[in-house]
Amino acid sequence: MPFGSEQTLKKKVDKALAGIGFSNAFCIVTIESDQTTGTADLVVSIIEEGGPNVARGVKVDGLVSHSSEQILAFLDFRPNMIVNRKQITEMKLKLWKSGRFSQHDVEFDAATNLLRLRISEVDLVPTIDKPIDEYAKVFLKTRDWLTTCGENGIDVEFEYVASKDVRITVVQSLDGALMQVIDRGLGVNGSTITVLADKDAVIVDQSDHPSIYRVDSAFVDGKMHFSSTLAPPEKDGGEIRQVVGFIVNTDRMRGESFLIRSIGSDR
Repeated sequence: MPFGSEQTLKKKVDKALAGIGFSNAFCIVTIESDQTTGTADLVVSIIEEGGPNVARGVKVDGLVSHSSEQILAFLDFRPNMIVNRKQITEMKLKLWKSGRFSQHDVEFDAATNLLRLRISEVDLVPTIDKPIDEYAKVFLKTRDWLTTCGENGIDVEFEYVASKDVRITVVQSLDGALMQVIDRGLGVNGSTITVLADKDAVIVDQSDHPSIYRVDSAFVDGKMHFSSTLAPPEKDGGEIRQVVGFIVNTDRMRGESFLIRSIGSDR
């Protein structure tokens, strides 16, 4: 694999050491090349391991209905706990499984020795010290099932009727993803937009447009991320936004997610 500069690699090694709980470790990173084979070895010398990451306290941002004490009790956090990537991941997973939070970022701040949590609460859901109703339990069970569909090789199809004219279909499988939006209220024959993403390409086809937009993965030497989001209505109106986009990150090009379609609804 290609190497970056020693300075870049040093930052990555420091990040890796912090991830296993040693933010204060001191190391030296060098590259030893072999001119005869055209290869190089990455050499990491740990000069001083330093003490493990110890969270002296915690700072929680974004709480509305919960208190910091409720969150800490739920996570079983105690001051002066040793924290590493495994424990932080378990905390994030526990917050996610609770179904009470749409955002649940947890990180250790080595500069202040504080565990920092950034949380966004889901509206109209009981706090974590109270039980959820049967409808919410069904949604959580469905969420848990959906998260394992990929590893179990199960195809998933969603259909959403936004209005009498607009119908959205999404199919997700191990081979790729297909999303189609049909709006029969536009033009004489209606309008259709289709987005297909698989390991070979991302294709966007709009029935009103004479050409098809295609990005071939063979020409992308980085990571291509495709996503489709059905955004909730705005607070001051009834519009439902269907957002489809993708990000292309390569050494040659950097793209951003973009809005392909915004549809209205008479909700």
